[in-house]
Amino acid sequence: MAFEIIGEVPEKTFPGQLIEYRLKIRVLGRTRWVTKITEVKKTISFVDRQSKSPYKSWVHQHFLEDIGEVTKITDEIHYLMPCGLFGQLAHLRFVWVRIPSFS
Repeated sequence: MAFEIIGEVPEKTFPGQLIEYRLKIRVLGRTRWVTKITEVKKTISFVDRQSKSPYKSWVHQHFLEDIGEVTKITDEIHYLMPCGLFGQLAHLRFVWVRIPSFS
């Protein structure tokens, strides 16, 4: 999924903040995605939830961990596909997760 943030990239994250993205999805083409920051635990985690997205539901929690001079980010995502059985079949064909491996 190719995406870009529309507008200024925020320097700080705060509850109530809306972030708008433009996405290119293989089957759907270009679409708009809007998330709202619902929780922020400074230097620990933050959560964004969809306001508008191609999913029926999307909750994305980001966990932050300082490791020396860098910050490790671990994501936990809970989502539901739209369109019932058709959405589940599309999930099998088009939605995949890439998990990077670090040495």
